[in-house]
Formats: sequence, structure tokens, C-alpha cells
Amino acid sequence: TFIKSVVGDSFARSLSEELRHATYRDLLEFREVMECRAVQNIILTASDEQINALYGLLDEPPEEAEAASQLDRYFHFQLAKLSGNRLFSTFIDTYYELIREIKTRSMRTESRRAAVMREHRAILDALRARDVEAAQERVRRHLDAVRASLEKSER
Repeated sequence: TFIKSVVGDSFARSLSEELRHATYRDLLEFREVMECRAVQNIILTASDEQINALYGLLDEPPEEAEAASQLDRYFHFQLAKLSGNRLFSTFIDTYYELIREIKTRSMRTESRRAAVMREHRAILDALRARDVEAAQERVRRHLDAVRASLEKSER
């Protein structure tokens, strides 16, 4: 005899369906809340070495849009992972899968790829300084730029 949780399966299907039907605005708003909490967790629990290791991801902006998009995904995944909340990293993976094509289009210009690197560095600088308010503000600025870039790529 096997017992199966129907409630858990139903919830997972429902969540997956909602994510597929969410607007980019919905996803970005959720991401903002999540990443602001993630940087707060990082400041409280991560070591200086863990934060400093992320700077290695910012050496040079990739020359191709797909590579830049993958690096962006990896950077945010590492932030989510460093936050200590497993759901954050799961969401980042899901989010990037949902917007893969648009994210790649939004990274097609060299100027946007360079701007993303500067925005990421600003977030890391605030994390290194252990300044929660500055880190959260820099996350918001970065996501505002992501939002503007995504809107521009849809035109």
C-alpha cells in the first residue's frame, strides 16, 4: 500500500501554473521582495570570504548576450544560495527559465551588459560594507533597470 499526498502535488501544479501565467511585472515585484530579503540574510550570515568570492564573477562583461544572461542568472543564483533560503534559489532558477528569451534579448547591447556588471558590483560593495539599506536600494535600482530593459526589448 502506498499513500500519496494529493495536496502537495496539487499545490505544486498550482504554483507552477501561476508562475507560467504571471506577468513580468508580477515576477519582478516578487523578485524584488525576495532579493531584498536575500541581501539582508547575506549581511547577517555570510562571511567576508563568501561575499568577496562573488567579485570574481564581475571581472569582464561577456561579449555575447546568451553568455551575459547566463552569468546574470548565476550571479543572482549565488546571492540566493548565500542567503541560506533554499526557496530563493529555486525561484531564481524558475524565473530565469520563464524569461530566458527576453532576458537574452535585453542583454544584447554591450552597454547593457556593462551596466549589469556595474549594478552587480554596487550590490556587492554594499554587502561588503554590511549596509542593509544600501544593498536593498541597489537591488531595487538593478531591478528597475532590468524592468526598463525588458520593456525596451519587447518593443
